[in-house]
Amino acid sequence: MYEEQAEQVSDFLKRLGELRKCLNVEDVKVRIGELDAAMAAQGFWDDPETAQKVTQERKSLLSVITAPDELQQQLEDLE
Repeated sequence: MYEEQAEQVSDFLKRLGELRKCLNVEDVKVRIGELDAAMAAQGFWDDPETAQKVTQERKSLLSVITAPDELQQQLEDLE
């Protein structure tokens, strides 16, 4: 029974890896890093309109990767 569950977890991890590729999770993380750097730049918050657009983009991108990242962690913990 344990072997069957371990095999299922392994299969889920493989399928999750494929999903992460489809969602471009790694590229999204790079973009989030770029936005974080922009937000940390001096004077960024001086333009509220641009700041709002950047923070909205960041929030949207985070929503794309949060679920796959959480599921990845949970499956690795099970493994």
